[in-house]
Amino acid sequence: MDELINNLEHCLSIFEAPTVASTEHNGYFVRSSISQFIIPYINHKGITNGMDIIALDNKYLVTNQADMKKIIAWDWTDNRKYVAEKYDCDNFAFSFKAMVDRKFGVNNVGLVIDSSGGHAYNIIVFNDGTVRLFEPQTDKWPRIGTNLYKFEEGKILI
Repeated sequence: MDELINNLEHCLSIFEAPTVASTEHNGYFVRSSISQFIIPYINHKGITNGMDIIALDNKYLVTNQADMKKIIAWDWTDNRKYVAEKYDCDNFAFSFKAMVDRKFGVNNVGLVIDSSGGHAYNIIVFNDGTVRLFEPQTDKWPRIGTNLYKFEEGKILI
């Protein structure tokens, strides 16, 4: 019986959300971090700065990359079924952003509506000011300026 209980406890622990730390920053920090992320691509890859950054909050609780990787490993958004025009790229990106805020209380995940790439995905600002794109359908970290991640024209809501 003890073995059965141990096995059940182990299985249930998979569903337990990780604990993450956060640092408080202001809207300027978030907008500035994203702008700095974009600049090298404008200068070297010919990407224009047609991405409007819309900061939705004045205060941001921001995680580090290691904690965000724990969140991503725990999250099941990537396991949802893609259904064209019903549950597609924008729904994945909205769902991941909302889940991170709701479950972990951090709001450092933004939504990218990339008109130039015809795609929606996430952008994440970390507590050290670094920024990365995130594809919630595959749990991958795409590079700016590639494939659907053109990042030439669109909106960033964070």
